[in-house]
Amino acid sequence: MKISPLMGWSLLLLLTHAAAFLVARPKASSSAGFVVGAMDQPAPLPAAKAGDRQRPKPPSVHAGLLAELNASDLKGEEYDKAFAAIFREWIKRDLRGALLFAFGPESGQRSKQVGRECEEALKGELLAQAMQVGQWISSGYFGSRSGEVAGAWAKALVEAGPQREIVMEALPHLPKPARVEAIDELCDTAKDHELAELRRWMVPESQGGLEDYAKRVVRFSGDDAENIFAGEDDPKVLEELCKAYKQRHVDSLPATEAVAAALKFPESYCGELLKEIAGRESGGMAGFTAMLSEMDRLGLWEGLPGECEQEILSSGIEAHYGSYSLPEEVLAQLGGISRESTRLAAFKEAGGRVAGRAGEALVNAMEALPQGKERDALIEGIWDGAMKFSDETAARVLASVSDPGLRARLQASEAGEAEANEGVFPLSPSD
Repeated sequence: MKISPLMGWSLLLLLTHAAAFLVARPKASSSAGFVVGAMDQPAPLPAAKAGDRQRPKPPSVHAGLLAELNASDLKGEEYDKAFAAIFREWIKRDLRGALLFAFGPESGQRSKQVGRECEEALKGELLAQAMQVGQWISSGYFGSRSGEVAGAWAKALVEAGPQREIVMEALPHLPKPARVEAIDELCDTAKDHELAELRRWMVPESQGGLEDYAKRVVRFSGDDAENIFAGEDDPKVLEELCKAYKQRHVDSLPATEAVAAALKFPESYCGELLKEIAGRESGGMAGFTAMLSEMDRLGLWEGLPGECEQEILSSGIEAHYGSYSLPEEVLAQLGGISRESTRLAAFKEAGGRVAGRAGEALVNAMEALPQGKERDALIEGIWDGAMKFSDETAARVLASVSDPGLRARLQASEAGEAEANEGVFPLSPSD
């Protein structure tokens, strides 16, 4: 049989170091529970002495093989196959050493190469020695890289199904980075009975799986919003729970029903939810004004911060005014808002939003309104918006204001702008 250069080189390496492969393979623990301090837990790594820092650490046999491989001329696919053969054997004979090589403090980017070439072999051995690996991690053996080892370990056990209980039992004993990674792996498929324990050991500011956790909480709690939000005071977790509940139970509701559902949310999130409902494109301006009336009927305005009303109106008017060709159509819809302060704020918002695109048509629509608070609110919005007035139009607008105080303020702002522009002349064609 003809032996390829790759096979010959690999066999030579393995035969040269055959003694290393006589090391007994560790047996899987039969312990019924996760015990920190068990007999097979590794001893703490000794602190380096000052005189030892200059001495090279004695490499393991497998590390030596990989060093020889790196010094060889093998490249590309041949190199990858040789690397995989050596590392798979290392995983079988000395899992702890292989993990330290791949994920330890001095491993650099090796974990990516190991994951690419030896993922299945590593996963199989992590399952076979699940208890020992958990104890190594909890002992701090892998230092600052414990999170990466824990991530690979937890992923293998979670995917295996029943062995996820080992990860759950280990959570209290794991270093913080390892606990974060383990919980992230568990969250996506968390069982109902696991959720309280996951939340107990969670580190919200570091977790990447909060969204998955929140979706599982909402899924198992049904429409019981009180149970979902009760007792949660971490803002990051609370936000994800609100998002998950909204997605599952509110997003498909018509605007008026969605507004009623807002009563179930924490007060801190209610305003954001109402702003999102107002900005939905379905329902048009009529649906938006119906939503505002429902908010009034339910007494929702009183519990919202002052700036929230403006944000809700801005979101709704921006979403819907573009679907109307004439500004008077918009104003007719806004005139149906039952709550006076909201109606006036809506007219002002509409004036600012529509002014830049409607021009003279908006001024004509304004003059068609009865004199009073609504017209004054619209004029204030127009004046503060993007519309540029000619002298004649400015005079028409000011003459339509019924509130003397508002007229004086607008006149003062006009005079101030004229003073600021004094001495600034348009360029002549020759310039």
